[in-house]
Amino acid sequence: MIRTQILYVADISFVIIYLELVPGCLVLESGTESGSCKGCSSHGTCLYADSVFLDLPQPWLAIPYAGKMLKQDGILCSFSPCIEQVQRSYIKTFEVLLCMYEVRERKTESFQADDSPALGSLPCKRRHGSNEGSNASSLTIMVRPSTEARGHTGYLTFARLGCLS
Repeated sequence: MIRTQILYVADISFVIIYLELVPGCLVLESGTESGSCKGCSSHGTCLYADSVFLDLPQPWLAIPYAGKMLKQDGILCSFSPCIEQVQRSYIKTFEVLLCMYEVRERKTESFQADDSPALGSLPCKRRHGSNEGSNASSLTIMVRPSTEARGHTGYLTFARLGCLS
């Protein structure tokens, strides 16, 4: 049996937005042994839900039943850590990858002679003051991906009730 894994904040945030959840929405949840989505769902015995969230090893078996539990225009989401699970229940699938970026300011020195721009700088339409033969320092903002990044957690597959019928 394929076991699922915990959903991270990036996945949960994407689910909340894509399911169009607002206070008062009824979400039926099946699976999620880790309980990572309990904060964004409500359990109930009402026959029709705004959304259904599945975290099951064989979601394609539950999709027909989940469709019967949704309100008209309701949305289903299935979390699957393996692409093989997605292939059997594919509707519209996303993979959320979290990549942090490091942003740093760095002071750079440049030398300008005459009216020619410093090597590597962009030409300006208007110059403020005379930089002829002077050293000028400026702040440069450097951005690069962090060496630490969260990789794949799972695939999120979504469908509206109209698409399940």
